[in-house]
Amino acid sequence: MASRARVRIDPRRCDRCGRCLSVCSRNAIRVGRTFIAIDPVACDACGACVDACSQGALTADVATGSAPRRASVPVRAAPRARAAAVPAATPRSRSQKAASAAGDTQWTLLEALTMLSVTLAAFVAKEAALALAPVRALPVAAIVLVRAAVLAGYYGVQVVALRWIVSRRGMGLRDLVAGDGGWARSRAWAVGAGAAALVGTRVFAIAYGLLMRGFGIVPDSSALLETFGAEPAGLVLAAVLVVFVGPLVEEAVFRGVLLQGLESRLGTPLAIAVQALVFAALHRSAWLFVPMAVLGAALGWLAHATRRLSLPVAVHASYNAITVLAAFALHG
Repeated sequence: MASRARVRIDPRRCDRCGRCLSVCSRNAIRVGRTFIAIDPVACDACGACVDACSQGALTADVATGSAPRRASVPVRAAPRARAAAVPAATPRSRSQKAASAAGDTQWTLLEALTMLSVTLAAFVAKEAALALAPVRALPVAAIVLVRAAVLAGYYGVQVVALRWIVSRRGMGLRDLVAGDGGWARSRAWAVGAGAAALVGTRVFAIAYGLLMRGFGIVPDSSALLETFGAEPAGLVLAAVLVVFVGPLVEEAVFRGVLLQGLESRLGTPLAIAVQALVFAALHRSAWLFVPMAVLGAALGWLAHATRRLSLPVAVHASYNAITVLAAFALHG
């Protein structure tokens, strides 16, 4: 019985151009700062990467003794001689550009579930820390700083996890936000869609609030002030964590890794709905659940339509900025 074919790498020939990444349908190739490797479990030895390699660094062979399949384009020069003829670039920068150009940011369901697990664990740890009796017994000024520090740690854990996930593909966090580098339509369309999403979600939140008040349900609007305090320092902390840090991290988690990972198995509409519900649930407020789910769905659609996170981050930050300014303005 014939043995399964395997793809082999000659690292001396590899220049980490990234062409093999763009043609691998199984996402089995990993190119990092100092390494290139093929996952033998994911690889089906289809030979697409072998044909795409112009340096002859990849070969596909069979253990039964058949002749190895080599790249169809011959080697033009040795890596050391070729290095002097091209502009200087690090292996990581070349792999990142190639992966980005090929749209190689479609995350898998396993990566999405891994990121979600880290986020849920960090969320539980955050809530447990804030519920500790010694923390709740602190003076107001001290507890505000502790709450801000715990929230910063919550985001920090997610950033570390995101950095680890993207580094496995030889990418950086900036590549995750940038996406595949192209807009779905035009920039004017994207800006208009972002403005419509921001206005639409804010109008919905106001209408939802008025509806709930009609039923005698009054929202608790003091949560933000309780967390950061009503002093100017609290406004600064809220601006840093809620307006700048929070939207960037949450978009990378929910509309980046989680949405695309779910899309690979559930399809776009269901993936947008699921990530929006998870996003709303983590806000830990029955009152905010519906508005946050609508916001999460709108941001998910923007991320899918533009294939990048910069627009959802901007809309999310603007939404939170309005909330923060309104809370502090109404207070004083």
